Amino acid sequence: MLDSSSYQDRGWAWLVVLGAFISHYLTCGFEKGYSVLYVEIIEKYHTSAALAAGLSGFSAAIRLLLAPISVYLSNWLSEQIVVITGGVLCCVGLAMTSLSNDFYGVAVGYGVIFGFGLTLVYTPSLTICTTYFKKRRSTAISLSLSGCGFAALTMPYLIVYLIDVYAYNGAVLILASISLHYSVAGAFYRDTSHLEPKTTINTTRDETIPKPVDFDSRTCLGRTHQSIIKKIRSKACRETLKNPWLLLFLFSFCFNMMGSGPVTTLLIHHAENLGYRRIISVQLLAIEGVAQIFIRIFTGLVFDHSKVRPYRGIIWAVTITFSAVIILLIAFAKTMWFLSLLMCLRGIMLAVYISQQAVIAADMCENSPETLKQTIGFTQIGKGVGVLLGSWFSGMIRDVTQEYRPAFLFLSGMQFIGSLAAGVAVLKVRMSTNRLPDIRTPHDAHHLVDSYQDVSASDISEASVDTECLIEEHEATDQPIEGVTTHPKESRRLTTLNVDETNHAIIQSALSGRLKNEKKA
Repeated sequence: MLDSSSYQDRGWAWLVVLGAFISHYLTCGFEKGYSVLYVEIIEKYHTSAALAAGLSGFSAAIRLLLAPISVYLSNWLSEQIVVITGGVLCCVGLAMTSLSNDFYGVAVGYGVIFGFGLTLVYTPSLTICTTYFKKRRSTAISLSLSGCGFAALTMPYLIVYLIDVYAYNGAVLILASISLHYSVAGAFYRDTSHLEPKTTINTTRDETIPKPVDFDSRTCLGRTHQSIIKKIRSKACRETLKNPWLLLFLFSFCFNMMGSGPVTTLLIHHAENLGYRRIISVQLLAIEGVAQIFIRIFTGLVFDHSKVRPYRGIIWAVTITFSAVIILLIAFAKTMWFLSLLMCLRGIMLAVYISQQAVIAADMCENSPETLKQTIGFTQIGKGVGVLLGSWFSGMIRDVTQEYRPAFLFLSGMQFIGSLAAGVAVLKVRMSTNRLPDIRTPHDAHHLVDSYQDVSASDISEASVDTECLIEEHEATDQPIEGVTTHPKESRRLTTLNVDETNHAIIQSALSGRLKNEKKA
């Protein structure tokens, strides 16, 4: 077993970033490229804009709404297995889309199978960097998500070329083979279960060198640790939903995605209606992509700076407001140079907004880090509902008005509402967030127990009994506890506890019962 510092922020962790980069490149590439397929689907299947746009929204909704399933499967199996399986499903879904002669087959292949495949690859690729990085988490996530910028720069041009050479069906079939690179990316996601960070307990007042404690399930301390962590995980979702400001934060993702998601889907057809050829219209996505490439990397470095870190949530919320204003201006833009300028600015705003989503979510969960994965899963649900509703309604507005301007006005309004919700939530949580204290005396432990409402008194009592059993068990044999340094005169006093941030609340709550018993004795 290795300490967390042996694999976090170094070595193989950067290959994990490469795998996440490939995954995000493909995901964003298919998302941006659908704006080209959107026009082809309307012409080939003679469907409405609402159905064609809704297909993209439905696929994205499947990817996002089922995010908790991918989180569960990743915890049960591993990110590596889940992502590799998702890559195979994406290939099958796109192949079925290519071979379908009616829109219903496309809906099943692209909307359901391909969408579920994206579910299995997207969320693990988003959370894997939070596992492998701590000090440089923002930088790592920004680097991995910069793949979206490269995808916007290259994939739409590739799809236009493939359609010109191989027609719609051949182009989608080639995209199916390209999607197998998801499995290549997933191969980098090594399981970290054997790299769990260790807890160090020093039971002396002397300056001895502490040894790591192995939480083996066969020992009393191991059973105590597993019992407590199981109880906290089972209550993580409920505790998340009880926090009104965290709920507002999750709610904001629905409106933000409702306003932002469908923009690229409608943009190419909108530019064609203004009189510009498709190969010229695609450059709008390329301009957005170039802006994202540089800004995402720069944003990660800036947001990790010690002076910026306390305010990054507020900055993040402000960029969403600017993005809403840009969509409003797109509705009235008629010249290519103005559209290009707006898409450049939109790329900057999206780079900040998308690359820092997981980082801001982690900041929102600072007092309860064990709920981070659940919170990220809930954000994906909100985004899934938002992109589905936004795509459907914007397409319907275009069908009714025969113009894209009212649709863009609708999208701008939705994202503005989302920016307000996000800003209020971030401000409230920032004002109420306090750092977790360390246990150094029994007095500290008693105060800490009162602050953790997700572990009941009975849970702590049970933990203290198991811990008592561990100490007495080894005292009876006069043998030292493996991984614990003891002193003959001070063997029963716990004076220091150093734990990894993730298990901070768990171990402190478990040992507080032990400290209480010692104080009475």
